[in-house]
Parts: sequence; structure tokens; C-alpha cells
Amino acid sequence: MLRQVPRMAMTRPRGAGPPEPVGAASHVPSRDDTLANHAKETLYQRDFRFSRCVTCESRDGVLVLRGRVPSYYLKQLAQATVADIGGIRQIDNRLDVFVGTASPPQRPR
Repeated sequence: MLRQVPRMAMTRPRGAGPPEPVGAASHVPSRDDTLANHAKETLYQRDFRFSRCVTCESRDGVLVLRGRVPSYYLKQLAQATVADIGGIRQIDNRLDVFVGTASPPQRPR
């Protein structure tokens, strides 16, 4: 015997794209997503340079900072900036420091 599944009602607001099911669960950000987003916002508010060169990921309360910054000071500043965010158990600072605009080595002629 086949079990009949009830159909979900569909709604479509005016001018909107395809209809979405009524009662469908909307995307609720996970705790890790929330922590990573909060860390990004905090960094960007602290220093605009972080917005282009630092990314934040969180997993089980461990915040990972990735990217490249032009000084050790900014690497430490990034870590200190996010250190007081509630819910972060540990910070894994994987920021690389590049100093100056070193050109690649020249081949001998």
C-alpha cells in the first residue's frame, strides 16, 4: 500500500522569484556560522584592511583566521580583536605575514 504524502501549499509574493513552500524551514545559521560572521564584522570594524585580506571560519568553537597581512603587528591585532568574542574556545591564527613587495628571484643569464 502506498502512503500518500500531503502536498505543501505554495506562496508567491508579488514580483518575487519562484514560489517557496509554506512552512518550509528557512536557513537558520549554525552557531559556527554566527561566530565566524561576528568575528569578520569585529575585524572589519577594527581595521578596514582586514576586510580584504582575512577570512574567518569556525568549527566547534575554534575560530580559524586565514589570509595575508603586511605585518606581524596586524597578525597579532587580528587575534587580539577576536579574542573576547563569546563562544570562541580557541583561535587558530593561520595568517601569513608578507613584508614589502618582494619580487621573485631573477634567473641568472
